[in-house]
Amino acid sequence: MRQSNKQPIGGQRRASLTTVAAMIVSIGPAYAEQAPASAPPSAATASAAEPPTRDFFSSLKDAFGRDFNREIVIGHFDVGTPSDNHRFYCLVDTKTGKREANGVAGTLRKRSDGMTGIDRAAVSFYSCVDAQRQGLLDTSGYVVSDTVRARMAPLPATAARAAVPAPVAAAAPVAPVAPVAPVAPVAPVAPVAAAAPAAAPRPAADGADPGGVRAIFDRFVAAQNGHDRAGVSATLVDSSDVLWAPTGGQVISGRDAVLAAFAAEWAHGTQLAPHGDAWRVSEPAVGVALASVPIDVISGPTAYGSSTLAVRWNGVFVKSAAGWRIAAIYLTGGSRP
Repeated sequence: MRQSNKQPIGGQRRASLTTVAAMIVSIGPAYAEQAPASAPPSAATASAAEPPTRDFFSSLKDAFGRDFNREIVIGHFDVGTPSDNHRFYCLVDTKTGKREANGVAGTLRKRSDGMTGIDRAAVSFYSCVDAQRQGLLDTSGYVVSDTVRARMAPLPATAARAAVPAPVAAAAPVAPVAPVAPVAPVAPVAPVAAAAPAAAPRPAADGADPGGVRAIFDRFVAAQNGHDRAGVSATLVDSSDVLWAPTGGQVISGRDAVLAAFAAEWAHGTQLAPHGDAWRVSEPAVGVALASVPIDVISGPTAYGSSTLAVRWNGVFVKSAAGWRIAAIYLTGGSRP
């Protein structure tokens, strides 16, 4: 958590962390910008069908390793209603021809080669593959060079219309059946009261604490300030997929590697001082919560005194049988509220 003296690992990594930060801090519909007026018109919107499937963890993975400077827009799809519409763009890597899995919100720009690029990109939860299969992807107006098109994998087939069955030949008439003697009426049975439908679980509203996320964060901070490895470990998900992205462009993955990195920082007397009054949390899907809070990372004292770094702490929380646990932490540049 102490700022590294190493240089960031390339512009690609910096762009990826910025993308993840934008995705975490922007909650709910704010993940997508309103469609810019200069974008090509949409042929279909998601109001005509279910929105493309959302996959939270694939969007996190998709955000890392992306180089938006070499990706172009090949189409878009809209999600929402006419009064609250959000546009997402589907991209392809011009070097490899790889189609990116998740739609991206951002600002379009014209590239020197005539194709369309994107700035201020933020990866969404919405799937470009599902948008294509549902017939929501609009590719009109987007230029793709022959070289790039030759490298691209074909798009999946769109949803086919249901086939109209062929008329069935009329069956031969059946001989009439002799009438059956009437059956004595049965006494009516008292109606059974209908059971009330079970309420579906609902995500927490933005700003509300979805059942203890803040408590786990407070435990994490207390364990960090106490340099308590076991205490910090108890707040993390029991998985090798834990991610820790401090400032400086590093990304550390794996529970043991993350705990070792924390322990290395403790050697510098690192302490955390969160600004709890600026705590923000949202539960975009049941069992997944996103939290963001300004925090001061204090290192020292040393022979040169103490140093304080103001950052924004962003966390991804997952609800397990044991309760809420931290799955990923991303630090981004920030200022005190």
